[in-house]
Amino acid sequence: MVRVFTEEHKRNISIKTKEAMQRPEIRRKVEKTQYKKGNIPWTTGRGHPPEVRLKISQNTKIAMQRPKIKERVEKTQFKKGIIPWNKGKTNVYTKDVIEKIRNARLKQIFPPRDTNIEVMMQDELRKRGIKFEKHSVVLARFQPDLIFAKEKLIVFCDGDYWHANPDWLVKNNHEINEVQEKNIKRDKIQNELLIKNGWKYLRFWEVDIKTNVQLCVDKIEEVLKSD
Repeated sequence: MVRVFTEEHKRNISIKTKEAMQRPEIRRKVEKTQYKKGNIPWTTGRGHPPEVRLKISQNTKIAMQRPKIKERVEKTQFKKGIIPWNKGKTNVYTKDVIEKIRNARLKQIFPPRDTNIEVMMQDELRKRGIKFEKHSVVLARFQPDLIFAKEKLIVFCDGDYWHANPDWLVKNNHEINEVQEKNIKRDKIQNELLIKNGWKYLRFWEVDIKTNVQLCVDKIEEVLKSD
């Protein structure tokens, strides 16, 4: 039988817990437990490098080709063995539904947090007192990294790996993969769409931002002042 607590009981528990945590001996015990330990995990706020993520993806696909692994995954809560009804189908949604899905997606922020190079650019812009927006919806289609709406200027901070920086590819002896090809095509479509609608854009490679973020922002400032 599941015990259900009343709202009053929950409040009492919360109050008693706060009172107990004010006692040094109780606080020390809690901080030493496996639940907290008083330490921030070293992985907090960190993600795998692009190369590791790609390797994880590739190894997962290889593993899923093994019948035993596939069977075990299909029985988990992750998948349950149910194939989505719309998988592999086209012309499933009406234009109105597609538009609603697109609008709903645009209300979300991708990526959910700013990348390191985006933060570097933002910090340098703030130092110079240059106002900007970030991840706002432009042309009802996408969310650029930095937006200067008044001057109709868009700035992209492109990761060397994800956007296939030619110099990075050569340096790392890396051939373009499917994900990178998709991003290249998307970048090209965005560029053409912006120009068509009277916007200007600047794209900065990750390596350039990390090497000299001031020089990158100098270029942004130069374009802003030219209007």
